[in-house]
Amino acid sequence: MTSDPRHVRSALALREAVFAVARTAPIETATVAQVAREAGISRATFYNHADSPRQLLVRHLTLELDVVRSGFLDGAERMPLREAWAESEDHLLEHVQRHDVIYRIDLLADEPGSGRVLGRMLADHIEGSLEEFARLDDATEEESGTLPRRMAAAFVAHGSVGAIARWLESPAPRDPAVARAALMSSIPEWWLGRR
Repeated sequence: MTSDPRHVRSALALREAVFAVARTAPIETATVAQVAREAGISRATFYNHADSPRQLLVRHLTLELDVVRSGFLDGAERMPLREAWAESEDHLLEHVQRHDVIYRIDLLADEPGSGRVLGRMLADHIEGSLEEFARLDDATEEESGTLPRRMAAAFVAHGSVGAIARWLESPAPRDPAVARAALMSSIPEWWLGRR
């Protein structure tokens, strides 16, 4: 990444613009021209940063989710796993609440054009976090990447996204403690008993 002040300014403007546009409609329906206009930049400048509004939004949300993943993996090393997992759920729910409207549009919309891009991104990220955790925790190389473990990670990840969607459907203000308790009660003991 360049340290050119113009590039940095454009990147920050695009981040805010793509979040603003994603708060109004599914990101799949957003155009480059729309996001560029919102950011106050040209389409050519947009393409210096991303190929599409969808790619740009996913990149910025993933950067935040990477911090959640790091915290989970670090916490799993230094505290009881159940406590680290609960803390991680809190951070995940804070992220979702911070982008409440964007996630609601994606996870709850039934209209054409909503391909649930963010639901898939969120599930993939959770699944990747669990697989990374399991790899770090595996006693032997033979356990690494096994189908049952990958299936268990997918089960928790996609179930978590479904639960988060139901939470987002509930009336505001939504209590993250309720969501965390529901998520934690749904985690199979197989995961929580690993350490």
